[in-house]
Amino acid sequence: MSDGHWPPILTGPVASAARAAARAISDDLARETIAVEAGDTAAVALFFAYAAGEWDDDATNAAYARAVERLVAQLDGEHSYLHLFGGLAGDGWVLAHIAGDGAGDALAAIDRALLDQLASTPAYDLGEGLVGFGAYFVERLVNDPTAALPREGLARVVSQLVARSRAVPEGAAWETTRSGRTVLDCGAAHGVAGVIALLGKAFDFGVAGPPERELLAAAVTWLWAQAGPVTPRGRFPAQVRAPDPSDAGPGHAPHPTRTAWCYGDPGVAVLTWGACARTGASIADARELMALVAERDLKATGIVDAGLCHGASGLGHLLGRAYAASGDVALRAASTRWFERALAFRREGGIGGFWSPPPGGQTGDWSPTPGFLEGATGIGLALLGALGTAEPAWDRLLLVDLPPAGQ
Repeated sequence: MSDGHWPPILTGPVASAARAAARAISDDLARETIAVEAGDTAAVALFFAYAAGEWDDDATNAAYARAVERLVAQLDGEHSYLHLFGGLAGDGWVLAHIAGDGAGDALAAIDRALLDQLASTPAYDLGEGLVGFGAYFVERLVNDPTAALPREGLARVVSQLVARSRAVPEGAAWETTRSGRTVLDCGAAHGVAGVIALLGKAFDFGVAGPPERELLAAAVTWLWAQAGPVTPRGRFPAQVRAPDPSDAGPGHAPHPTRTAWCYGDPGVAVLTWGACARTGASIADARELMALVAERDLKATGIVDAGLCHGASGLGHLLGRAYAASGDVALRAASTRWFERALAFRREGGIGGFWSPPPGGQTGDWSPTPGFLEGATGIGLALLGALGTAEPAWDRLLLVDLPPAGQ
């Protein structure tokens, strides 16, 4: 975990409320009254790594130790999925993040398992495919930039992404299938924004050169060409239809999606900001878009919960990251407003007072879930990060860590 400088986002009463909420999440998870499914094992270990650093008391430290034991035991078993969120790459990412070189043998086995599957992985995205594998290899290289297997893994991920790219009229993109249709996905979790962010990180480790720089620039050009006019809902859609040479009809003009990390303006802005900052390209468009996000009306965002992926704490965190990278106090003020909104979602029960909505916009009961993207551990990590006691380096898992201004 990073010891780099990180400015506090929250101060005064809202900081006290955030600390109390994060503590309540920690206490509830430490009591183990909520069942932790296999897919959330790594998330709980990641949360307690930061909670233990914040409080350093016997109960939290013991809960952290138990969480790590479960994660290690899970890594010794069979994995149904290899992907980053809920699969082997994600479990390995967390182990690399919290243990560093202290788990070398286990991590080397994960390196080899992922390397063996790179060429046959059908998806290219962060959540379920190649970009997620790349995020794991990046985390390995953060701890040991000379490690041979992770370097080979990242290089091969980049090579696969280059090979799978498609030239399109506005630049370059990657195709995927949604509901039987071939589309170009704009998002962070499952689309081109995630590829852009990973390619930017590849330059940090020298695993990219002029051809990748050209592809990255073309992908950024394509993505920003999908932006519509400024509207209360935002500018970026979730997906657009893949170009069809036989289709001479008018262009596709989809509606903007929600305001979130996974899809929408904030994810696009922060992930392209990071890639452009790492390669010396202009970040002006990304900064301007985040300024618009900061001004957006609550009702236009589509946010109905406190979660990290597409909820209030996630938006608060992204705005805080943008503030830390720019010094723009308007972004800090907006971040504070969204953390206040996240805290307002607390109610009796749940995990620390937080409940998660049914997945995928389905109807049904809300539930107390410990997940990273939509549950209490992600909310708790965002709250701890906003207190400014330690850089929230856990957000490398989302590819949203931005270089400080001037770097």
